[in-house]
Amino acid sequence: MRGTNLLPQLTVILVASSTVYSVYNKHSNHTTYLHAASFPQPTTANVEDKLESLSTNSHHLPFTEMPFNLHTHPPSVYQLATRRYTGKASTKPFSISPPLITHTSPSSRRYRRMIKLPVRDEDSLAVLLSAIVIEQLRECVLVVAADQGFWRSPVMDRLLRLPNLRQVVNVVGVQDLQKAVLKAQQCRGYLLLLSDPAPLYTLTDPVTGAWDYDGRYVVAGLSREQLHALTITNKGRKTDHIVGVIRSGDAGQYVVVMNQLYQREKMARVFTWTTSRSSTIPVNLFPDKITDLQGAVLNVITFELPPNIMYQRARNGSVLHRYGIDVDAVTALAQVFNFTINFKEPPPGELWGEVTSNGTWNGLVGLLGTGEGDIGIANLFITALGGRKEYQEYTTYYEQDTTCFLIQSEAQIPRWQSLALPYTATTWLVILLGLVLTGPLLYCLTKLASFRGEKMANSSLAYTSLYTAGMHFRSTQLQVPTSSSLQVLVVFLWLYIIILTTGYSSNLTAFLTVDRTPPGINTIKELYHSSLTVYGLGPFFGNNMAQSKNDHLRDLSKRFLTMRDFDDIRSRVLRAQGVMIQSHRYLAYFSAQLTSPRGVPLFRIMKECFLPFNVAVGLQSHSPLKKNFDRVVSWIYESGLMKYWTKQSLVLFKKYKREEEEVIATPESEVAGGGGVSLTLEHVQGVFFILGLGYVAAQLVFMLEMFLCSRGNTRYCNCLIDQIASREVKTYI
Repeated sequence: MRGTNLLPQLTVILVASSTVYSVYNKHSNHTTYLHAASFPQPTTANVEDKLESLSTNSHHLPFTEMPFNLHTHPPSVYQLATRRYTGKASTKPFSISPPLITHTSPSSRRYRRMIKLPVRDEDSLAVLLSAIVIEQLRECVLVVAADQGFWRSPVMDRLLRLPNLRQVVNVVGVQDLQKAVLKAQQCRGYLLLLSDPAPLYTLTDPVTGAWDYDGRYVVAGLSREQLHALTITNKGRKTDHIVGVIRSGDAGQYVVVMNQLYQREKMARVFTWTTSRSSTIPVNLFPDKITDLQGAVLNVITFELPPNIMYQRARNGSVLHRYGIDVDAVTALAQVFNFTINFKEPPPGELWGEVTSNGTWNGLVGLLGTGEGDIGIANLFITALGGRKEYQEYTTYYEQDTTCFLIQSEAQIPRWQSLALPYTATTWLVILLGLVLTGPLLYCLTKLASFRGEKMANSSLAYTSLYTAGMHFRSTQLQVPTSSSLQVLVVFLWLYIIILTTGYSSNLTAFLTVDRTPPGINTIKELYHSSLTVYGLGPFFGNNMAQSKNDHLRDLSKRFLTMRDFDDIRSRVLRAQGVMIQSHRYLAYFSAQLTSPRGVPLFRIMKECFLPFNVAVGLQSHSPLKKNFDRVVSWIYESGLMKYWTKQSLVLFKKYKREEEEVIATPESEVAGGGGVSLTLEHVQGVFFILGLGYVAAQLVFMLEMFLCSRGNTRYCNCLIDQIASREVKTYI
């Protein structure tokens, strides 16, 4: 077949239309031939018309839409071997027993003898590549790309006899390889026969967008050094399967190598092929290489971000131990896939990263994009904001979080006001109104009941008012009414007072022991109407606020300031200069750690949050780890391990904190038994304020009486004399 024109082959398959299709590329001077063996013989109507329309549009077949099913209508081996179309499609499954076809026709036996026949290096290479396709790429759509060194060789002739649906490309420049990238959903194989690696190297440049990271590449014609250079490129190191066929020194002998993901040795020898000694491929050339990474070292980019990532530090500040739910998640992945973790931190202040002046990213995203990091963990929100999808990718989520604001806690309500807190101001007004009206009502009823001999009929208005006031304080009254109407009134008055005083005394204990703060800013609208500045780490939250549909959030984004250090934000918020925006999980931990000497939090989280996010593990863009990691991360989420790890992290945090700090004696106010709190002078200061107020009021009234008596008011003088006289009599007795 060497040196012959391949166009007559089409006439055998398309005998019904007696048409020979040759497709010419309008943009180059070479011809790409669409061979009949590429297409199974379908039973579907008008398939030939569809193939003709595809071939006239471009010499590269778009495989996004298959005209028929390769497995339902496979071509018979007899048709392929004899190059004759019978007009009928085989209904038997297309089964291959590596490396030979299981049909027993004379043509298949002749094909078997032809495969085993070593003539020269090209024939040996042709048999090797055919065996790879038949045994391990038989269900794949193929791209057979060859440059001028292989275009008219017997290798191409033999590959074009294979039954796979395929696209044939004559490689003159990198643009030909770019057009050959497949978009089919099924398995995709690439047979690259290249004597010059320059177009392939250009294709692996990051600027060139076309590359099939999940494709199965078989490269022949390059040296081991050239293959190694391919595997260390930005795209090559993320490609699952790159198989190289290297010519050995002996005639007809080839060494088959494959790429090693995340290993120090990028290419590993698999086996040596000799047609005289080999008839099958001894190993799987396209295994799952992520299932067991064999202890490979993977760089994990992270930084301290409690409670997801917490550090135990030595006295000199060095990190002794990392823990937290994010660390536990990546540790579980390391145990499942057998890799070693090497933690790395971004430069100080860069944290998650942001777009620099030259259009690239720094921080965690930048390290993943440049390949310095393989995995990133730092409570990563799944988002494509800022074009970060070009630099990093995410696994499926394992946690959910929201964005909230942290604000300084308002000043606590003074303890002496606790006496009034059990009831609201409106309730106190109603109680006071009832107290004022009850005295006159009782006075009127006693006057109306005087004709029936009521003993309290001679009581004054002042007496009945004091009588009802004493009842409100649950003071025992020596004089009781005798008439039925007054008795009914007093009974219901006692019921009202018992319920009122019981409710007050029950709530008073809680208000005396618990610190109270007045309501502050709790909604985004209230924050918008305040003059507070919004501080955040990096521009991420500010950009999200600017793109929000909420008008208040968009306006707040204009008051957003990007900070580089948590301590700086904390000091500004503590001075009531603004609020801090961050994930709810971090803010909850942050506010719990900063408390007053009495244990009262200095910060609080606003009640209204926004922008819910899914939290995931960060990976490089097009990372080969994603597919396997997604499966295990889903197991972690569904099993509830995140909640368990959260509790374990808090236990470790308390343990390390006790080890770092000195043992603090238990305050005397804490009761050893039930954890209750004894009331101190601070708790009951309101009672003493009332007592002091009573002393002052009594002195003022006494001074007023003395003043009126000195002005000749005999009423007050006689009253004072009677009081003094009765007191002297009592003292004498």
